[in-house]
Amino acid sequence: MTASAASTASLAFLVGRPPTPGSVLHDVRRELTAAGVDVRLHIVDRSLPADLHAGLLVLKDLPAAVLGQLAGLGLPTCNDAAAELRSLDKAAVVRALRAGGLPVPAGRCTADWAEVGAAAALGPVVVKPQVGAQGAGVLLLDGPAPAAPVTPGPWLVQEPVPGDGLDRKLYVTGDRVDGLLRRWPDRGSGDPFCPAPELAELARSAARVLGLELCGVDVLLGPDGPVVVDVNAFPGYKAVPAAAEQLAGHLLARLAGRVATCA
Repeated sequence: MTASAASTASLAFLVGRPPTPGSVLHDVRRELTAAGVDVRLHIVDRSLPADLHAGLLVLKDLPAAVLGQLAGLGLPTCNDAAAELRSLDKAAVVRALRAGGLPVPAGRCTADWAEVGAAAALGPVVVKPQVGAQGAGVLLLDGPAPAAPVTPGPWLVQEPVPGDGLDRKLYVTGDRVDGLLRRWPDRGSGDPFCPAPELAELARSAARVLGLELCGVDVLLGPDGPVVVDVNAFPGYKAVPAAAEQLAGHLLARLAGRVATCA
């Protein structure tokens, strides 16, 4: 984007909650402003703001109801609103990835907590709320399930992926893929690593299947190779080297029309 083009560009972040002091959004906003982009930030928890006239709307952590409102408006967004809405349904994500030929854990969805308990009685299982993001409410049950559910159902019940215990968190920014190694369920930032080509392509493939430009793809290395265990739209990019510069560069390219959406 040229300086003159950037000076007339506008971008609005639509976020479901105020960014924390350490959020990457602050640095991305500074990068974009320095490039001459008019940047606005809207906290959207229930309904859309009246003024949505911007060259690009960037979505993060929006509730499903707001994403549903956006999906039918045809506005330029990153990520696509309908794709973000689909990504909140973990069972739908698994079905889409499996249909796309990507490796996912075996499992099924149930609305009956007793069925979760029965599955746990047969061996270790991973239990996830069907609707959610960023790993919230995920349980590894290696024994009897709690008498009552700890999160609202339905639940996705999956077989654990045996491996080295390291979660390979792959951060997709357009075509770029960065990696962090983290031992689950540790919530620390992790250690940066350069993903091997096959891991990077797996992350890109997951993003393409789900129609996401910015996403986190969690991969475990199982006995038969890498397995995608989770995908989240626009993650935090915490500890990803040069994340703000990469994100700002992608958004500038979107404003300039140099990259297409994934939807």
